[in-house]
Amino acid sequence: MSAVIKEENGLKRKLEFVVSAVEVKECFSKNYQKIQKKAKMPGFRQGKIPLETIKKTYKDDVYKDVMDDLFRTFYPKALNEIKIKPAGPPTLIDLKLEEGKECQFLLEVEVHPQVKVTNYMNLELKKKAIKVTEEQINQTLEKIRNSSATFEDSLKESELKDSDFAVFDLYAFDSKNKKLMDYKNLLLEIGKDRIAKGFDKKLIGLKKGEEKQFDFTFPKEQTNSQIAGLTLNIKVKLISFKDKKIPELNDELAKRFKVENLKELKEKIKIDLKANLKQTQKDKLENDLIKQLIDKNPVDLPEALIEDQKQRLKQNALKRLEEYKMPKAEQEIYLKKHDKEFNKEAKSSLHISYIMDQLIKDLDIKLFQDDINNSIKESFPKKDPKEMENQLKKERYWDNFLFNLTRKKLISKLIAESKITEE
Repeated sequence: MSAVIKEENGLKRKLEFVVSAVEVKECFSKNYQKIQKKAKMPGFRQGKIPLETIKKTYKDDVYKDVMDDLFRTFYPKALNEIKIKPAGPPTLIDLKLEEGKECQFLLEVEVHPQVKVTNYMNLELKKKAIKVTEEQINQTLEKIRNSSATFEDSLKESELKDSDFAVFDLYAFDSKNKKLMDYKNLLLEIGKDRIAKGFDKKLIGLKKGEEKQFDFTFPKEQTNSQIAGLTLNIKVKLISFKDKKIPELNDELAKRFKVENLKELKEKIKIDLKANLKQTQKDKLENDLIKQLIDKNPVDLPEALIEDQKQRLKQNALKRLEEYKMPKAEQEIYLKKHDKEFNKEAKSSLHISYIMDQLIKDLDIKLFQDDINNSIKESFPKKDPKEMENQLKKERYWDNFLFNLTRKKLISKLIAESKITEE
């Protein structure tokens, strides 16, 4: 066998390898004999059909099998001979295959880019100062009060107006009278448009016990894709009005959150807000760092790997859409609509992967047992590190865990060596 690169164009290589006539003949013979042993044909006992008859009858099948066998056997040898590592499966351009003659494969294959990362030291990053204000604490306390609110039956007898709380029975039917919405005892705050933008206006003016029927066209950007853009017939009945009772801000309310008094609750809120701000700050620094690395270090990306990553992103999106019970036809519309976004994300993900993998080599980023133990304690605080390690290995997540941790260590190093100023 001989192999040669016929043409280079960016990351694409035209590769030709030739298999000798002797090896081709042996491969044909092996596949014909394999069929001869198993084939059944009227007038012949199994295994006794003449080879010439087998050749005439199964010529096309054997041709394909020989092609597959020769490719599986000699393609890896060809890659090794010319010393290239493909970034994806090859594309067959031309094939010359005939029994008793040498075989020529002409393929196009993409290789991984040669990555050289130069602009990664002393990157200029900005971060917001972490400061928890009294206003933020008070806003959180108000959210806690509202989330702890109760609703009591109201004596209200007047017409429904904006900002009222009321309970409804609500149904929606399509043009074929198929029920697409079915809510009983649905609590709504009028004006919040929980059902759809503009929907609550249709309810204003109703009285307790009153029913109403109307057509409503749901916005195309409706969260519930099953009804997005559809005009449905709505049947609604106002069951009762409700009064929202918001608890007082006192020690009694604080005790619901496993603290002794309001002062402790405020301190707990302050600690939580500070932790959230730190995480937000950290995420922003990492995202800005990654963006700068991409912008400052262009990399040619293999089309095959872009497409592969893109398909993975689509599969992940499909899983989420299926969880939302989106119909198959609408899933396809969604994927087509967001194709450019998937492509952009795939390129970005692949781009930073090449950069980070190269930097891990260049900077000799290694994991030590303390790195691993600390990461496990951080991610699984209630687990024994060794037990968790064994569990991750058993569930085949260990390599992925180490891979992500190595990248995390690299990012931490790059951020530590960056010029960070506070905004």
